[in-house]
Amino acid sequence: KSRDSQTGIEVAWHKKTKVVAKIDKSNCGIVYQMGKQPLYLADGTATDHYAIVSADDGLPIGNPVKKNYKLISNEQMFDLVESSMAGTSHQIVSVGSIGDREKVFCSVKLSENIIAGNRETQNVLNLLWGHGGVFGVTARSSFTVVVCANTFAMAMREKAEFKLSVRHSGKTNLAIENMQKAIEAHYGVTAEFQQAMDSFA
Repeated sequence: KSRDSQTGIEVAWHKKTKVVAKIDKSNCGIVYQMGKQPLYLADGTATDHYAIVSADDGLPIGNPVKKNYKLISNEQMFDLVESSMAGTSHQIVSVGSIGDREKVFCSVKLSENIIAGNRETQNVLNLLWGHGGVFGVTARSSFTVVVCANTFAMAMREKAEFKLSVRHSGKTNLAIENMQKAIEAHYGVTAEFQQAMDSFA
């Protein structure tokens, strides 16, 4: 059975979406306790590596990490989205994981669909992060709602003027400030896209 899931406000192409009216921490499917556990060799010798383990099934997530790796849980990331976007009109439209919980995504619609070049286009801010040294927290302006591995890859390739990156080591207390910058940049990218498409039309 796959450990990955996708929760959304509508059914995705793969037909495996857990559909809910509003996505929150209680139903998003990515909130589970996580922790670092030391790794040992078969003979019991301690190593300098740790495994990120999910408490709900006792299985590892991502690659082994070193002691100074700062674990950023999915719950912390969900809280970051909620707190940094408080007071901003937004809707979380898709949340989930891929790669056996190694990579996690959250697609947030920050405004109504835009009319660009006489066509209606959805615009979202995608928050993407990984566990086990895969990559840091990344925010990208996008026209793709992430629902699977393919759309995750598409979102990672999106070109934007602002890229939020929070490493899994050192300080992460600037995350909310950076998120607010990402939101502002998103609106700028959206406005430029709309202007360009209207010009082409």
